[in-house]
Amino acid sequence: MPNNAVNSPGSKVSWAVETVAGTRPTTGFKQLKGVTAVPPIANDLPTHDVTPIDAANRHYIMALPDPGGTIGLTVNDAKDFRDSFDEMKTAYDALADGKRLWIQISYPSGSELDSFFFPADTGDLGFGGIDVDTPLGNTLNFAVTGDFTWATAVDPT
Repeated sequence: MPNNAVNSPGSKVSWAVETVAGTRPTTGFKQLKGVTAVPPIANDLPTHDVTPIDAANRHYIMALPDPGGTIGLTVNDAKDFRDSFDEMKTAYDALADGKRLWIQISYPSGSELDSFFFPADTGDLGFGGIDVDTPLGNTLNFAVTGDFTWATAVDPT
């Protein structure tokens, strides 16, 4: 039986801004260069205990899903990353009229899998630290500002 697992090399993280407020962009995504790791991203499914005092077992109802607040991407802190980050941050800082930044995480071409999208806020870069015999790295943080969605991949430039 063939294995249809997808290897991660060739995956990309890209960004675009809404042209119509409240509508995920379907064009205009630009690649964030130098991303080396993306953490798992999933809604935490919290619950509320609604167990009546006469129950023999606990009873729960689902609360609001929680995307975890901040998503930190690990990056090589090099010129190609800084250039692509600066372009994204400039576009983000210019947002007006309720428009949002969107992030796309896409798999390698040919994987036949949809891309993962979410609207986000971002801020300035911090200092990634320095360690002996280690490439300079940093963490690029995004705050999730809306619902996650899976949709057809948009080829970034």
